[in-house]
Amino acid sequence: MSYIVSKSKLLEQLPKVLSSVTSLYKKHPEAYHVSKGLCNVLEASASPSDMLNPHVEMVLQAIFPQVF
Repeated sequence: MSYIVSKSKLLEQLPKVLSSVTSLYKKHPEAYHVSKGLCNVLEASASPSDMLNPHVEMVLQAIFPQVF
């Protein structure tokens, strides 16, 4: 993911990408592939740590039902 999209473009599109990936949890019964894709997005966006801070709550709300 980080090699396909530049950091500036990823920063611009991060809210859309995260909401799209997290909405896939509702559509697919098998969550492994969605989690793997989300992991790739999070790894690509975690380099400047403050880039992900505004979106942490949304990601945690999507992941929490997968745990319980």
